[in-house]
Amino acid sequence: MVWVMIDLSYLSYRALSSVPDLSHDSLPTGVVVGFLEAMRSICLDPRIASNKVAICCDSKQSYRRQLFPEYKRKRRAEPLEAEEAATRITLHEQVDLLKNHLLPDSGFRVFMQTGCESDDVMAQMAKQLDQGGDVAGVMVTADGDLYQSINHTVHWYDPARNSYLDHLGFWEKKGVSPGEWAEVKALAGCHTDEVPGIPGIGEKSAIEYLHGTYKRSHARYKAIETPEGLAIVERNRKLVTLPHPKTKVVELKDPVYKPEAFYRWCDKLGIKSFKDGGRRRLWDAFFSGSMVEVEGRQTARPRLRRTRPLQEDVDGQMPLFK
Repeated sequence: MVWVMIDLSYLSYRALSSVPDLSHDSLPTGVVVGFLEAMRSICLDPRIASNKVAICCDSKQSYRRQLFPEYKRKRRAEPLEAEEAATRITLHEQVDLLKNHLLPDSGFRVFMQTGCESDDVMAQMAKQLDQGGDVAGVMVTADGDLYQSINHTVHWYDPARNSYLDHLGFWEKKGVSPGEWAEVKALAGCHTDEVPGIPGIGEKSAIEYLHGTYKRSHARYKAIETPEGLAIVERNRKLVTLPHPKTKVVELKDPVYKPEAFYRWCDKLGIKSFKDGGRRRLWDAFFSGSMVEVEGRQTARPRLRRTRPLQEDVDGQMPLFK
């Protein structure tokens, strides 16, 4: 079975917006229920069909903020309306419950490294799984920064947009290899992470530059090749490249599930629907690895193509910014 690498924050935020307010004994449970339902649905997807789940979490500390204090500053400092602030507190409480209690108690592998983001952990896993051969992992996230971690055996999947990319699919979508994506972000910056790129250079311009489209006389070429432009690229590489150099090797040890602990948590949180009928059969199937559907039919994991090596994988890439 493939490793299903799930970004805890991503799936929790999705649950917050997609699941109605639920509670039990005044304890909010909507995010917990939505997260678990989404996780199980993803694992049952015939493109994945695996229960070998790795939950990847952000650390409160950040190596990148130490290097560049503006990194994600607005996201941290922006004032919230009272209602939104209360919602955020409710979200964080349920995320902490999942991360620190329900998931590890139930046997899920939960990964977090001090100073690193969930992206770093997933990228490190992808790096370790890049052994060639059959598909070994799927990164479940909406974060395009992890495009750079797609390889011949690890794919990228955003269930919200039903966007599933392997190595060749990414090349067809963006026109560069996954290995070049960090360089694109170093040139163009990353708006969502508040990492400014070279003025006047967006993703399209960066890709065209990497393709050698611009002549030395072109304004964009000159903007990149100035000392100021090269300094921005050098700084940004340290912010956008995954995994962060301080990310440690991940122990790829299969989860050993404890269904009885999971169902005890369902009792404690009043999630009765997971303990009866069709959903109970689905959860029992998940924990056993049989991955049956609601109707009881066995789901066969399709043979996913092993993408052919692209030319730059064979010939190597010309070093940039000598």
